[in-house]
Amino acid sequence: MKLLLENWRQYLAENDVGEVKSPPTFSPCFGGKEKIFEPLLNQTLEIIEMVINRNVDDWPQTIECMTDEEIEEGEEVGGGHGLYLGDEQTIKINSSMDPFNIYLNFVHESLHHAKPELTGPKFSSQHRHVEINESLMKQVMEHMAAFLNEEEKIKEQIPGDFIKGLEEYE
Repeated sequence: MKLLLENWRQYLAENDVGEVKSPPTFSPCFGGKEKIFEPLLNQTLEIIEMVINRNVDDWPQTIECMTDEEIEEGEEVGGGHGLYLGDEQTIKINSSMDPFNIYLNFVHESLHHAKPELTGPKFSSQHRHVEINESLMKQVMEHMAAFLNEEEKIKEQIPGDFIKGLEEYE
């Protein structure tokens, strides 16, 4: 993992692009649940860039909460956890979930943002969600778990059950 990330950072440096400059903030409606994984946000976005082999210059800066109507509408098509609005470049997440699932949906919706070709209505793009959930999410989680095993100072800030969830993600 460390070599992959070092190679990715070297590629970025050689191509006049940089690391993620500022992590997103989460709206107050999350009630501080994001504090559990906040130390991972920059690294998560960097790893997403590495996994998709693309630099993203414009990550959404505020993660918003889904409205009750958006959750209800999403549940009707097997969703309701998160939402990426491509036209607005906005990520919205169901704030009633636990911190680990909020984080997973942050990653999922960030992948939609980073790869616009994987964005669209869920009912017409099932293959897009399969690519994210069965391939890209697994890669991001594997790299995050490996990163935490190398970075003791950050690992100490993250609850053990959260780390275990990353390690066991399938």
